Amino acid sequence: MISKLAQGIAYWAGLVGRPGLVGLALLAVAVALAVSVVAPQRERIGQLETEIERIRRAPPQPVAEPVETQEVKVENFYRNLPESATTPDWMQKIFDAAARNGVVLDQGEYVVLANPNAKIEQYRLTFPVKGTYPQLRKFVAGSLESVPALALESATFKREKIVDGAVEARIAFLLYLERGQ
Repeated sequence: MISKLAQGIAYWAGLVGRPGLVGLALLAVAVALAVSVVAPQRERIGQLETEIERIRRAPPQPVAEPVETQEVKVENFYRNLPESATTPDWMQKIFDAAARNGVVLDQGEYVVLANPNAKIEQYRLTFPVKGTYPQLRKFVAGSLESVPALALESATFKREKIVDGAVEARIAFLLYLERGQ
């Protein structure tokens, strides 16, 4: 029986030739893939489509967001302020912003605005500066970007003549820090 089968295979192999045998082998691989891979994936797709329909029909679940009380918001605000011990670091960032933009801080006025009942320390930093208007704007913007607890309190600009490129300015910042314990 086996010899008859071998003879039959040899006969058909001779008829179809090598290209035919390659085609038959590819057909066998395709059938094996269809049975082992494609059919299970089709079943999985059907399950996912059923799940999608179930979710679409279900009423939306409300998302419970935690309610932040006013006290928690205030505490988070204080917690995010830099500590007062880091004052020199923040001052250096302001000086760096000035140097990056060609503004010289020869002198400055530094005042601690004391309120013994407050949880924060406030520093008023006032700088008389001279430079072009774009330089001064970049200095202010760079300072505010690099020091998140800094606020611009005031800026006064003065130019003697329209043709003057230089502008005299008085720039006042407020630096807010967490009071040291």
